[in-house]
Amino acid sequence: MKNVIGISHYSIGLPSAAASIFTIITLASTILFPKLSYGNECNGVSLDVQFRDCFCIEYRANHNGHCYCTVYWDFGDGNTLVNTGCDITQIHCYANPGTYTTTVYVDCPGGDCGTGVTVFIPPPNLNSAFTSDTVCEGFCTQFTDQSTGDFSDWTWDFGDGNASTQQNPCHLYANPGTYVAVLTVTDTNLCDDYDTSMVVHVWANPVADAGTYAKVCAGSSTIIGGSPSVTGGIPPWTYDWTPTTNLNCSNCANPTATPTVTSSYSLLVTDSAGCIGTDNMVLVVNPAPSAIFSVDTPCFGVANNFTDQSVGANGTWFWTFGDGDTSTVQNPSHLYAADGSYYAFLLVSSDSGCTDTIGQDVIVHPLPQVNWVSPNVCKYDSAVFTNTSTINTGSIFFWSWNFDDGNSSPLSGPSHLYSLPGTYNVTLVATSDQNCVDSLTMPIDIHPVPIANFTTANECQYDTAYFMDASTLVTGNVVSWNWDLQDGATSTLQNPSHLYSAPSNNYTISLQVTSDSGCVHDTTHNLVIHPVPVANFSTNDVCVYETAMFLDSSTVSGGNIVDWGWDFGDGTVIGPDNGPITGWPWTSGTFTDPDHKYNSYDTLVVQLTVITDSGCVDSVYGGIMIHPQPETFFVVDTPKGCELHCVNFSDLTTIPGNYTITDWNWDLDNTTSTLMNPSNICYSAFGLYQPGIYDITLITTSSAGCLDTLNQANMVTAWPVPIASFTADPNPATILYPYITFENTSQGGFEYLWDMDDGFTYETFFDSLYTHIYSNVDTIDYLVQLITISNQGCRDTAYQEIVMLGDYTLHIPNAFSPNGDGYNDFFYPQGIGFRDLKEFEFYIYDRWGDMIFHTDDVNSGWDGKANNGRKMAQQDVFVWLIITT
Repeated sequence: MKNVIGISHYSIGLPSAAASIFTIITLASTILFPKLSYGNECNGVSLDVQFRDCFCIEYRANHNGHCYCTVYWDFGDGNTLVNTGCDITQIHCYANPGTYTTTVYVDCPGGDCGTGVTVFIPPPNLNSAFTSDTVCEGFCTQFTDQSTGDFSDWTWDFGDGNASTQQNPCHLYANPGTYVAVLTVTDTNLCDDYDTSMVVHVWANPVADAGTYAKVCAGSSTIIGGSPSVTGGIPPWTYDWTPTTNLNCSNCANPTATPTVTSSYSLLVTDSAGCIGTDNMVLVVNPAPSAIFSVDTPCFGVANNFTDQSVGANGTWFWTFGDGDTSTVQNPSHLYAADGSYYAFLLVSSDSGCTDTIGQDVIVHPLPQVNWVSPNVCKYDSAVFTNTSTINTGSIFFWSWNFDDGNSSPLSGPSHLYSLPGTYNVTLVATSDQNCVDSLTMPIDIHPVPIANFTTANECQYDTAYFMDASTLVTGNVVSWNWDLQDGATSTLQNPSHLYSAPSNNYTISLQVTSDSGCVHDTTHNLVIHPVPVANFSTNDVCVYETAMFLDSSTVSGGNIVDWGWDFGDGTVIGPDNGPITGWPWTSGTFTDPDHKYNSYDTLVVQLTVITDSGCVDSVYGGIMIHPQPETFFVVDTPKGCELHCVNFSDLTTIPGNYTITDWNWDLDNTTSTLMNPSNICYSAFGLYQPGIYDITLITTSSAGCLDTLNQANMVTAWPVPIASFTADPNPATILYPYITFENTSQGGFEYLWDMDDGFTYETFFDSLYTHIYSNVDTIDYLVQLITISNQGCRDTAYQEIVMLGDYTLHIPNAFSPNGDGYNDFFYPQGIGFRDLKEFEFYIYDRWGDMIFHTDDVNSGWDGKANNGRKMAQQDVFVWLIITT
């Protein structure tokens, strides 16, 4: 069973009308809802539940005819009521679910009586919910109840004035739009105020527009579909055109159709909600004409004739000639203003309005643009005709020249030699590859030519040659002279002179004269220039007392050198006795390559004079330097010392004048050097007991290459160095037995200096054994040093590390007095060497085994305090523990 309402009845008995104390007696218990028919009487009073409507209960109280009694109601939820009557019905609605006891008390003149009933108001047992789909216009909306609980009734309000009591209705809305649907459900307890509302959408269908009836010419295209092709619905839309033949796309809004026959097209439009719309259109295809025409190609200046040859054209003709002009004549003629290539169009139409167009190139062949140039020339020069004719397109393939002297030429650019001077009218006729012809006539002048001539005489080299003009001209004047003197020199004077620097037996002198009309003539004559010798010699700078060699290298381009004269610059002169130089003390003989020795250093000028067999003379001057020799000397900073005995040499060489020493060649007896002052040159002894003695030699060279040598014997002595060495035993030792015996094993020594690295030093001369005690009780390494000294003071040092191992002793006291008097205030271990331990742990425990002190510092002790150092420990026996590594 569901929805049980518990009802209990109570009887209230009163001894008298004034009594206020009563006893509640349970008369009955639970009955079932909704049929409530139980009643109870107490002295004729009864209380019944008639029916329930959700939270509202109808009670009926009856007291058997005592209609004048007063009835007191208590509904058990804090609400009360007083009324009168014999048979009273009272409806009471509870605000909340729960269990309530309703009592009724009847106060009558003959006595009082009361009774009660218990009712149970259960909580609502339902949850209203539903779903609906979204549809397009013309489709019903399906509503699906999804409420939970005990239901008995469903009431639907579809929001358009229509309703339904079905559990899952499907409703067809008359129009698209947005509606609010409400579902009201009633449970088995008669509660029916549980409503759920929801917005319902009914989408409008899109309206497709395939376009209107249209016409197109065969072979043409047109765009179909409305503008736009769809309205309404929810974008975006999809499009589906059929048939797809001759469409550039079947899924676009406005495809381009190119039908070959009249066609009907259908459009299906679907929006994003899935709603659809359709439409149709018809596209009529009319036949199109075919445009054709021909045109001739004349030369420029002649009209072009256009002939229509179109098929199916019976409407109009429209021509565009490509130069801005047009015509509507079927077969027009047109004269172009310029040659060239034009693109002409013909547009023809049929009686149905269909058109076709065609275009083609129209050629207007150009005329040759004849032109030529030719400068005026002189007699004996060919007139060169440069053809500069052009043509815009095509080519010129035929030429015809008339030179006006009875001669002609078919060449493009001919040359022609006129036999007489004068003025001639020359004509050129040009024909293109399209037989287009043009011509041009222009004059040309042929001028008379002058006769060039001159006189000159042969000269010697370095003598001036003179040239005299003797040219003539029949008419006009000579206005310019151009001389080529053949040695690179030129002149524009009428009568020039020139000094030649080079001899020649065949100078060809050229003269070119020009008339006032620009005519030129030239002539040549031979000129001889005798050669002059070129004196030259070579020698080398020498040092004092060395012989200087002089080598003649004089030359002459023609003939021979027969005499030489020398002036050596120190007052010595030699040469032939028939020399041509006045004032020289010439002597007999031939002095081609003499030698000469100088006795002092100086800078001198030597002169050589040579004479050719033709009597030509030349002299040359050359310098020679007589250099001084250096005076070599040097010293050493420390002639004697212990090996390695390193010394520095200082050059003290001198040389007069501005000369310098540039090279030093040292023989240092054990090495060589080219430095000026060799430094850190080290010498060794020849043995442990034999010094090294060395000779030093220096060769100096001056900046002029002059040499000098100095040798100094026994200049450097290197004494031998002793060998320091010793042994130590024992090594390593321990700090508990620090006794070390040292044995001196040095060689070549005389005096010995010991440093034991603990503050003790010793000096000995003959001792070989020595024992040393190290007093430091901690581990440490000692670096012992021995210096061995020879008789000459030379030293050697030896080192050896003495290792003291970390042996140690440890002593623990058995009592201490931490009273702060400065004596025995701390408890800690004592010993030798233990402070160098790597690890140290120190613990104190009381007699109960509790740790009261700990440290890992070897220098820290226990001060007698416990409780983390807050209180002094009592006098007692304690246990210590030390862990070391």
